[in-house]
Amino acid sequence: MEYSLGFAKQLIQSARVLKGSGHLIEESKRALLYLSLLSIEISLKYLLEKAGVPVAQIRRRSHNIETLLEDLGHCEISAGSIKRQQYTPATRIRARVVNPMFGGATIGNLLAGESKGASRYPNEVRYGPIPQNYPPDLMLECAEAVINWAENEGMTIRVRTDA
Repeated sequence: MEYSLGFAKQLIQSARVLKGSGHLIEESKRALLYLSLLSIEISLKYLLEKAGVPVAQIRRRSHNIETLLEDLGHCEISAGSIKRQQYTPATRIRARVVNPMFGGATIGNLLAGESKGASRYPNEVRYGPIPQNYPPDLMLECAEAVINWAENEGMTIRVRTDA
């Protein structure tokens, strides 16, 4: 496989180490946000590749997390039992609550940040003024939630037959 969920997990491990290092200065927060978004990007690409989307098609999306999430709309996951195989849209990932302490903090809402005014990933997160986004700690939780979803639901993901 081209995209590795193991690599996405390692990015999160690095982010946790950074977070655990004590008081985060602005550039540390930027690094935490960047590692979280990079992990999310790779996790979404992993899911699409696992579903059977050609790597060339995934690459054309570049780093656009919102578009990668939209592409999951053409995929489905198993929701049935072994006896009665049923599939449900993979867009269910959008509804996963990341942190109930933040109202509306679902994967879908957090990953639509750019359309709500967040800095464009990756360039505006890596360079220039301090990026505008949801709190880096929350985005780390979001990255962890995406990885958990990929581990739990990604085993049966496939491109929808009617797509």
